[in-house]
Amino acid sequence: MTVDQEIQQIEKEIAILPVGNIVYKTIRGWKRMYINYTDETGKRRNKYVKKKDEKTMIRLINRRKFLEAELEQLYKKQISQTNKIDIKKISVDRTLELMRIEKQCILRNEDKNCDRKCESCDLVQETSELLMAYDKVIEIITGLKNLLV
Repeated sequence: MTVDQEIQQIEKEIAILPVGNIVYKTIRGWKRMYINYTDETGKRRNKYVKKKDEKTMIRLINRRKFLEAELEQLYKKQISQTNKIDIKKISVDRTLELMRIEKQCILRNEDKNCDRKCESCDLVQETSELLMAYDKVIEIITGLKNLLV
């Protein structure tokens, strides 16, 4: 399995796991579990967890934190691998196509038509290919800058 495939698999699993941190509050002498999270509007929220669901919720939250740490390591690995890729392997036409797709993604996000569920988006591209495209653009612009100076 490639790093990109591992990243996609972990991102899919993270997407279905609950978000937030476990907090305990004492209310009328009873210690109760809550999940503290930030909603879509940016407000901090607390959701009560029933006693019978506490162990499951702890397991799911811990699984998410573990996968997020693993994902961070995979991103670092991916970047180190991408730095070793010869950017001459990507054509200028493909680079332009990828940059146009990225622009559409940004515009869709700004228009609030984006649900941030990238795994199901029609604009998603391979991360390694996008990184090569960015490197190609940087190389081209640097070359142009050197010609103008």
